[in-house]
Amino acid sequence: LDDDHSGAHVYGNIVARTTLGGSHIHAGRDNLLENNVFIDHARQQMQYSGHTRDSWVVESHRKSFLEAMARPAYRARYPELVDADPETLWHMAGNIFRRNIIVYTAPTALLYKCGTRDGNLFRDNESDHNLIWHGGLPVRVGQWGMADTPAEMSWEQWQERGFDRHSVIADPLFVDPAHGDYRLRPESPAFALGFEPIPVDRIGPYAGPLRASWPIVEAEGVRERPLVSTRVEMPEPPVRERPRAVAPRVAVAPVADGRIGAGEWPPATLAVAQAPDGSPLRSAACVLRLCHDGTHLYAAITVPLRNVAGLRLGTLWGADDAAEVCFRDVSGAVPGPVFVVHGFAVGACESVTEAGAPREVAEALGKAVGFGSRVEADGWTGEWSIPLAAAGIRHVPGCTLHFNAGVRRTENAEWVQWVGSGATWRLDRAGSLVLE
Repeated sequence: LDDDHSGAHVYGNIVARTTLGGSHIHAGRDNLLENNVFIDHARQQMQYSGHTRDSWVVESHRKSFLEAMARPAYRARYPELVDADPETLWHMAGNIFRRNIIVYTAPTALLYKCGTRDGNLFRDNESDHNLIWHGGLPVRVGQWGMADTPAEMSWEQWQERGFDRHSVIADPLFVDPAHGDYRLRPESPAFALGFEPIPVDRIGPYAGPLRASWPIVEAEGVRERPLVSTRVEMPEPPVRERPRAVAPRVAVAPVADGRIGAGEWPPATLAVAQAPDGSPLRSAACVLRLCHDGTHLYAAITVPLRNVAGLRLGTLWGADDAAEVCFRDVSGAVPGPVFVVHGFAVGACESVTEAGAPREVAEALGKAVGFGSRVEADGWTGEWSIPLAAAGIRHVPGCTLHFNAGVRRTENAEWVQWVGSGATWRLDRAGSLVLE
């Protein structure tokens, strides 16, 4: 149920052995998922993904959402949104996940993954009366961006927050799961939770007057036969060494105006030339410059272009030409929050919370950051002046930040990074920056 899909009733399905989960709600409203069987999904069994109010997706969908709300059918379906503040329309609410059977065996798999991107986004959704079985292993819930919650929660912590309080952890007692027979034996605990048997004997082709022949005779290979997965012990992936950069200390600070003046920056530069998956890009590399003066971190990114006339000058992240720096202080006993600062080719700058930084702190940092950009014949440059104290960082020689920098280059529809890490703010997969 991708990209704000709302009002769906997902009922009576058997979904087995996908990668990302048996189902997925992406910021939609009032979806009801009930009486389904989810089997052995590799990473998580159910996923919720929301937006923040400052997401570029929200901005791009707002106009169409307001147009839809002007239609009588939508106004009748969502009366509470008729006069709502447009700034609240991104809120994911009213979704219900109930009376489902979830069985999975992968030791590292999660029951739910709630990548909600906002501290309170999941409070208005329900999950209860489900039957869950992880083969006797602990049941864990993955979190991301939720206020006051760890990256993972135990089953007990999940219930303490009001979810799945009437759900049961027990073997559902399938007839023959090893051979794909997910019918329930009469003594299954699912029935006490209100689960209705799925009529698998009535699923599939049936005799009828419109058929050319019966029974159906299939040519060999016409039907895809589901594979029964077997566990293969894979070697541990090699540990990738975290790339390391040094920000030299300078006596005279650069001016954050988008101009790379002669002698203004230390001579050493870094190439921003990787795709998010870490593979090298064939297009021209962007150039990253870094330094500090003890109170501010200075960063500059130069983005070469083949045709500067195609530059998208706006302030919509993901849609317009922009760059970002992402960092967190790891020099102390407890790592600090991940800060994400965007700079647009048009000259605007913003500090956002998509990596989980507290909103008040991120907003204060955004007000303190200096940024300037300049468009030239062969590309554009953005320069940041980031006060360390506003990010809660106290400089001592050799203090370390987890760090990454990225570029949205619309010319090739590219995301370009110093260290390919998925999202640029995924600093657990990125590099480190030492402040000299």
